[in-house]
Amino acid sequence: KGPIGSGSWAAVWMLGANIDERPWPGCGEIDIVELLGRDPKTVYGTPHGPASGQSYTTVIDNGFASEFHTYAIDWLPDQITWYLDGKAYGSLNRSTLVDPTHTWIFDHEFYLLMNLAMGGTFGGEIDSKLQNSSLSIQWVRFSTINGIGEVIKH
Repeated sequence: KGPIGSGSWAAVWMLGANIDERPWPGCGEIDIVELLGRDPKTVYGTPHGPASGQSYTTVIDNGFASEFHTYAIDWLPDQITWYLDGKAYGSLNRSTLVDPTHTWIFDHEFYLLMNLAMGGTFGGEIDSKLQNSSLSIQWVRFSTINGIGEVIKH
């Protein structure tokens, strides 16, 4: 369940584990889901990096704050697809990059992060009347697809 209120910004995202050698955005970032409190019906999924494309969005009619939803990606060596409640709403394919000189950077180890931020460029100005905000996560699951993918614990 996501936060309500201007300035709140929840995210479940991944950051390239090679960030020390290749600063952002060169290390890559995959936003599995971002939820903005000022727009409690829109879900964002975004790839960041030299090969990134657009933000993919979809809408939850009743909003993301009142009930749990499933946010997911299928992350394959040459493609990332974003899902809301089992329905695909965006896909980035290595073979269809707008600029073929860009390097595909979504093919190495990434860290998983879950956070609730306040303010910032994407979160926006914090409503002075906002007293609290929360992000509730019921479960997190990782799986492989045809033997591709693994969880590495550090």
